Amino acid sequence: MAALVTLWRTSGDNTILSEAEEVAIAAMETTLWTDGNGLLTESKGQVDNEDGVGFRSIMIRALVRVYKSTSDQSVRTEIRGFVNKNFNLMYTNARSGDAYDVNWYGPFSKRTVWGQFVAIDLVGAAAIVNTQ
Repeated sequence: MAALVTLWRTSGDNTILSEAEEVAIAAMETTLWTDGNGLLTESKGQVDNEDGVGFRSIMIRALVRVYKSTSDQSVRTEIRGFVNKNFNLMYTNARSGDAYDVNWYGPFSKRTVWGQFVAIDLVGAAAIVNTQ
C-alpha cells in the first residue's frame, strides 16, 4: 500500500492510487491477518518482539498513507472504521494506566517496549483519521 502511494505521488498516475485503495480494502478484510470483522490479529497472543508485532504497525501506517492520499470517501470511511475499532479495543481492553499491551484486543498482560511502539502507531493513526 505504502509503495503504491509513493509510486502514485511520483507518477501522478491515478490508476496506481486506485490499486492502493483496492489493496487497502483487501488488507482490512482478509482473514490472513484480521478476524474478518476489522480486528488486526497478526501474531495474536504473542508478547515477544517478533516480526508479527511490527507488522501491525507497518500495516496501520500504510493504511494511513492511503487514507491521507485518497479522496474516495468510502475508502476513507472503511480505513477510519478499521483504525477506530483497533484503537478502541486497545484503549478499552489492553491498557493498564499509561501502558499498552502488544495485543490490542487485550487483556493487558505485560508492559513491553514493543507494546508501547505499536500503541503509538495506533494512537497516531486514530488521531489522523479522526481529524483529517
